[in-house]
Amino acid sequence: MTNSIVTLYSSSLNLQVLGIPWSRAKAILISATVTALGALGALFLADFTESLLSFLSLLITVFAPWGGVFLADMLMRRCRYDTRALHTGPAGRYWYRAGYHAPGLAALLLGMVFAALTCHSELWTGPLVAPLGGADLTLLGALVSGLAYWALARRTVAATTPAT
Repeated sequence: MTNSIVTLYSSSLNLQVLGIPWSRAKAILISATVTALGALGALFLADFTESLLSFLSLLITVFAPWGGVFLADMLMRRCRYDTRALHTGPAGRYWYRAGYHAPGLAALLLGMVFAALTCHSELWTGPLVAPLGGADLTLLGALVSGLAYWALARRTVAATTPAT
């Protein structure tokens, strides 16, 4: 129960950050209602364990490629970051283009597409799973995105890595 209160409070703050003009109390009430309906549906309309495993298997299609980009960037920079520039905003060396690093986004999307095409779960089966004999290669999305990031961002990463 204690964890749910903190989570609902954070959820209401996120709704306000998105610019939804609700009071915090209304945002918490809406978050609590959505959470309760989702929990009731997971408990009574489907097998909870199956639903949880399916949901987690779909999360891998996002987080494996994200991890690939993150690890590739860390390896390329040898974990050397200018911590002040990370928080500087538009004047910082990591701001790139309006706060987005195009090679990073492209590599992330490429890895996500690969992971989605090779995902095998109850909720989604990618079109490449059958030709691969039922193999789930979702985790390789990290490798695909990491290699794509390395290929696309070699020059920009070298230019923004501080000297030791």
